[in-house]
Amino acid sequence: MIKRKKKSSKKKVFTSKKYLFLSIAIIVLLVSIIVVGMILYELGYEEGLEEKKKIYHSNIEALKQREHEVLQKYLETKPSEIADYEKNAPSSASFSSMVSSFSSFASSSSTATIAKKPQLIIIIDDVAYAYQVKALQKLDLKLNLSFFPSSSDHPFTPKYAKKCSHYMIHLPLQANHYRNEEEHTLKITSSKKEIEDVIAKIRDEFPTARFINNHTGSKFTSNYKAMKRLEKVLKKYGFIFVDSRTTPHSQVAKVVKEFGDPYIARNIFLDNEANVKYIAKQIKKAVHFAKRKGLAIAIGHPRPATIKALAKSKGILKEVKLIYIDEYY
Repeated sequence: MIKRKKKSSKKKVFTSKKYLFLSIAIIVLLVSIIVVGMILYELGYEEGLEEKKKIYHSNIEALKQREHEVLQKYLETKPSEIADYEKNAPSSASFSSMVSSFSSFASSSSTATIAKKPQLIIIIDDVAYAYQVKALQKLDLKLNLSFFPSSSDHPFTPKYAKKCSHYMIHLPLQANHYRNEEEHTLKITSSKKEIEDVIAKIRDEFPTARFINNHTGSKFTSNYKAMKRLEKVLKKYGFIFVDSRTTPHSQVAKVVKEFGDPYIARNIFLDNEANVKYIAKQIKKAVHFAKRKGLAIAIGHPRPATIKALAKSKGILKEVKLIYIDEYY
C-alpha cells in the first residue's frame, strides 16, 4: 500500500509540472502573438501615416504650384480693372485727365467739406494671398484691402480677411474685353437667383464685410438692368457698391440713386504702369485731388512696385487723412 502511494504522488507531481510548462508555453505564445500583432499594427499605422503625409504634402504642393502659376500670370499682365478700362475709355483720354470727370460724388458730400483735413481712401484690389496681406499690413497705412471671393485659384481669402479689421470684397463682373475671367463672374445674363447665390455665399464667407467693388465689370456696370438686379440683392445682404469705374458708360450712379444709396466711385488709378516713380506721381495726384475736393478714392493693386511706391510716399500721405471707407460712409 505504501509503494502505490509513492507512485501516485510522483505521478501527481509530474502532471502538475506538465500543466505548469503548458501554461507557461501558452502565456509565452499569447505574449508573442500580442507583440507580433503590435509590431504589425505599428508598421501598418506608420505606413498609413506616411501615406497620409504624402497625400497631404502632394495636395499642398499642387496648391502652391497653382498659386505660383496664377501669380505669374497676374504679374505678367496689367491689373484687371486698368486693362478693362483701357479697352473702354476714349482713345484720347489718359488716366490723369479722367480724374476730374469722377469728382461729382466727392464735391457733393457735405461731410467732406466739414472735415478739417482732406481725406483719402486707398483701395487695394485683387487681394488673394497671405503674402499680399502681410506686405500691405507691414506698410502700417490705412489701406482698404479688397479680397476676391473664394475660388479654386484663391480658396483661402475668407481666412485672410479675418486678419484685417477693415476690408472689402472684390466682385468679378463681366467685362467687354478681358480674357482672364474669374470663376463665378456675374454676367449681364445672370438671373436674380444666380446673383443671389453668389452674394449669399460671399456674405456667409465674409460676415463683417460692408463694401463691394467691381473686378473688371465694364460690360456689367454699363448695363442698367443687370446693375439693378445686382443692387437689389446687395441691399438685401447689407452690401454697399463702390464703382471701380472701368467704363465711362457706367450706370451705377443712376441705379444706386433709385435705391436711395450714395454713389461711391473711384477718382484715380494708381498703378496703370508698373513703375515706382509713376505710381508715386499718381499718389501725389490723389493727394492733391483730395485737397481740392475734400475726399478722394484711389485704387491700386498688391504689386511690388505699388507697395514700394506707397512706402516711399508716406511723407506726402501725411498731408491728408488716410481713412477706411467704412469710416466715411
